[in-house]
Amino acid sequence: MAKKEPKPFSERQLKVGEAIKRALAHILQHDIHEPFLEQNPVVISEVRMTADLKTAKIYILPMIGAKDSHKAFVENITAIAHKLKQHLAKQIKLRYTPELLFYLDYSFEHVSHINSLLKR
Repeated sequence: MAKKEPKPFSERQLKVGEAIKRALAHILQHDIHEPFLEQNPVVISEVRMTADLKTAKIYILPMIGAKDSHKAFVENITAIAHKLKQHLAKQIKLRYTPELLFYLDYSFEHVSHINSLLKR
């Protein structure tokens, strides 16, 4: 049985994902005042939209702190996802404001590891 190829993202998914990424970056810097955000800035590396545009998978990387504190950061930001969604609804006009799911982004670590292997 042949393995299913993943569907490529549509242009609409990519455009909406980029708009949400920019809007969330602005919201996190200017509109939401939570202690964990002020102590630890965050990078939004990617936003992937589902085909129906009802769910946004947001890949983040906290800039400061140990790796074990990153999971707590994701839990904290997930806890305020409803606030983020309300602010997002005001900034981006979509039929449905997507559900926001946050994930740690390990791609920077993978790239760093591969670079260190290549240097050897």
